[in-house]
Amino acid sequence: MKKKTLAALGKKLILEAFADPASLKLAKGFQSIHQDGARDREQERQTLSKLDLKDIALANFKVTRKDNLLIVTYSAAGHETVDGQATSTEPAYRLSVFVQAGKNWELLAHANLIPMTKAPA
Repeated sequence: MKKKTLAALGKKLILEAFADPASLKLAKGFQSIHQDGARDREQERQTLSKLDLKDIALANFKVTRKDNLLIVTYSAAGHETVDGQATSTEPAYRLSVFVQAGKNWELLAHANLIPMTKAPA
């Protein structure tokens, strides 16, 4: 796959994930790490179903591929509420690893260490 096409695919997958987090396909064996600890597939689904995102700006995409894995790093900034707690609005880097499943891509691993702020009153 050409570098330009690869970059477009990685960006597309991340944009889709932010547009509708609850519908994100999580691969079997999924794991994530967040500021409040690690999550498995079911825990991540629960979090995604309650995630509140507003005014998200994504930038600084880097995309690489190894066999059936697509590794995407990027920065995200905006208003997020995770488990009722607001996050910092400052840009923070993230890592998402997708695995190819037939013609589709599923999220296999994700790292998001954006700092939390105090819960809104």
